[in-house]
Amino acid sequence: MHMYRLFYQEYLRQMGKYQASEKKKVVKSALTILKVNLVQGDALTGKNKNGDDIIFSEWTLLPLKR
Repeated sequence: MHMYRLFYQEYLRQMGKYQASEKKKVVKSALTILKVNLVQGDALTGKNKNGDDIIFSEWTLLPLKR
């Protein structure tokens, strides 16, 4: 998964820049978001590689609990 690799490389670079440690929850969340949102299909027909309709997920930010 190319997008994940790009994210992970940049994430590690930024963590090193700020001397911060890698957070497994961040990496796991990024992978989940990429898996759910990346769909291979034809934008002109609106169909995926199996001929099914492409479904777009809608995401909203949840309130932060502190």
